Amino acid sequence: MTGLFVVLGCTIIFYLLAQILTPSSTYNPNGDSQRAKCSNKLEKRVYDALRFKGYYPIVQYKVPNK
Repeated sequence: MTGLFVVLGCTIIFYLLAQILTPSSTYNPNGDSQRAKCSNKLEKRVYDALRFKGYYPIVQYKVPNK
């Protein structure tokens, strides 16, 4: 029983330590110049999801129809 409490205590301590030491996301969607190039709501949602996962996508320019 004591072992269970030790494991639970260590789990809580390591979880709190990871929350403190892990840097928070500094992504600001309103100040992102690449996000401003997205042409519709779906592109913005996909772009935001990729940025929150740590990727840095590049938005391509829209090709005009002829």
